[in-house]
Amino acid sequence: MTNQADGSLSAPVLGELLLMQSVLSNLPDEKTIFSFVCHGLRDVPGVETVTFERDGGGADESRVRMPLNVGNRVAGYLLFTVSSQIAFQPYEDFLKNFCFMLAVILEERNQRRAIERHLGETNEQRIRAEQALAALQVKEAALQAAAQQAEAANKELEAFSYSVSHDLRAPLRHVSGFIQLLASEAQAASDEKIIRYAGIISAAADKMGRLIDDLLSFSRAGRETMQVGSVSLDELVAACRADLEPEMKGRAIEWEVGELPQVKADQRLLRQVFANLLDNAVKYTRQRQVAKISVSARREKNEVVVCVRDNGAGFDMKYADKLFGVFQRLHGEDEFEGTGIGLANVHRIIARHGGRVWAESQVDKGAAFYFSLPL
Repeated sequence: MTNQADGSLSAPVLGELLLMQSVLSNLPDEKTIFSFVCHGLRDVPGVETVTFERDGGGADESRVRMPLNVGNRVAGYLLFTVSSQIAFQPYEDFLKNFCFMLAVILEERNQRRAIERHLGETNEQRIRAEQALAALQVKEAALQAAAQQAEAANKELEAFSYSVSHDLRAPLRHVSGFIQLLASEAQAASDEKIIRYAGIISAAADKMGRLIDDLLSFSRAGRETMQVGSVSLDELVAACRADLEPEMKGRAIEWEVGELPQVKADQRLLRQVFANLLDNAVKYTRQRQVAKISVSARREKNEVVVCVRDNGAGFDMKYADKLFGVFQRLHGEDEFEGTGIGLANVHRIIARHGGRVWAESQVDKGAAFYFSLPL
């Protein structure tokens, strides 16, 4: 720049100042910007040195302080050491505008950097989200494959169970028939030993028959198409109690049946649930002088929870996880008869309805069996 001391503005000086404005926004950082500005403004007429300071220091006749105002915030100050006020004064208003422009450039640059940082963080988040989604998709694919394999295995198992159970019926009928003939001949011959053996074989054949029937019922519960409609729980409980009249004959049983709602379910399958639970309640209270059996229901959020409670033999809760498995029994055959399939059937039927099954009990203090049905 060329110094000019006559008080007029120098066109070359103004041109170079305007040129400085045009390149400031392209400089890489604030340090470079202030270094460039301070170096370039030293050639303004009447200026000896230019420095940038955060607090601005003091100002006097030889030092002119110009703030870099960014909105209501002062980003810093340009301090001009002036050797000639006469030469400097014509440029003072222009330099104030220059400082304002510089402040705007700094603010825009800071905002741009903030946006770039945000975009960078957003991009990293997007990448992490895409990676997480990809990992989730891999897991979902693996779970889907495992579920398909499990479904295929279950179908094969159900088909096998149905086939075996069905095919065992004919030979078992033959065994039972010939045992009856053998028992009749033994009776005629008064052969007590053969009669006893025939009785043992006949009892085992009857148990096998009940087991086959239960297996077929369990298989059908998972295979047959559900016919969902409105079902009265009151009517189901009444029908199941009527079916149990022969087992209850001569016993003192106090029934307490609360108000039971209508639900959406397969009536035939749900009747099996109540048949199993009520049969168990009657069976496991057999040793009580007065049996107490209650059936109740309550609404919880989006489901109905049904409870069948008794004051029977109960069970140890540490074995509760075995209750609903096939062939799982917590009592010996000499205590209470059964095949160990009834509660497994309950679990399967309720699961098909989208519900849950669980139990609470203490040994010799009765048991409570719960199941839920979605509303």
